[in-house]
Amino acid sequence: MDILILSHAGVANGLKKAAQMILGEQKNLHALELTEENGITYFSDQLQEFLERWSENQSNKLLIFADLKGGTPFNQAVFWASKLKLNQRISIISGVNLPIVIEAIYCNQEKSLEELSKDLIEGAKNGIDIPEMEIDSVNALDE
Repeated sequence: MDILILSHAGVANGLKKAAQMILGEQKNLHALELTEENGITYFSDQLQEFLERWSENQSNKLLIFADLKGGTPFNQAVFWASKLKLNQRISIISGVNLPIVIEAIYCNQEKSLEELSKDLIEGAKNGIDIPEMEIDSVNALDE
């Protein structure tokens, strides 16, 4: 299974680098970013090329994570997955964070994309928390 992170400037490559810092190099982890310098057309072309190359290699599944539902990277992923008729082999999830990327790398790839996506979203929600902080534990850091 391949994983593609899409985002506005900086986020996708940052998440990829962070995941690889924790887990080591991941050959199936990819990132594309929309930047002001390159613009939407360049991003769209890069995404189209990636998806066409990926589909030719007959890889069975692709998880696409986008930083923002309704944002250009997300919308372009939905557009190209549909236009290239890849909907059965691709799952697009919005709201990417580091826990979901790490979970996706380690997930059970035998599950269907729909089941896998639901599990990943639930796991990502569990990765967001507010810690209970006590004054003593905060002061201990200052010593």
